[in-house]
Amino acid sequence: MGKKCIVLTSNMANGLAFTAQKNMIDKLDGEKIAYENVEAVEQVDRRNELFGISGKKGLFPQVRDVNLPCSGLFVPIPGTTSFNFNCVTLQFANLPPIHPLSPLYAFTTQLFFEENGTVTFFGDAEAVNDLFETDSLPKEVLDQNPDLPTFSRVFGDVARK
Repeated sequence: MGKKCIVLTSNMANGLAFTAQKNMIDKLDGEKIAYENVEAVEQVDRRNELFGISGKKGLFPQVRDVNLPCSGLFVPIPGTTSFNFNCVTLQFANLPPIHPLSPLYAFTTQLFFEENGTVTFFGDAEAVNDLFETDSLPKEVLDQNPDLPTFSRVFGDVARK
């Protein structure tokens, strides 16, 4: 039957995390890869199961206070672990105080494969992007390096749309 692709995404991702997530999804869609999209904020149990497999956990904000001025933007509150978004202060657990130039949301899109009922972690959006880069190497280089992971090799037996 081949491998099934599972993509862990977050509708809360912003900045670089959002861009990496969108790029990976666009590439998978462009290659007509069938995948299960697990939305990390909405599918908490499945998300936690996948975090357990990957060993990589995202940092999700928790609502703490609604008594700050509205901005309509993610605005860090320097020296704290909070930021203001749409009139709500969100606070990260287990995060050092926010530096004014730091990313505001720590989430990395993750990709998994499921085969014969076993789910394995492959990597993040950057790892998938690397596969596209190695896929574009000259044929001679790929022939001399049959174990070099490429998109075609890794996703060769993954279900298609």
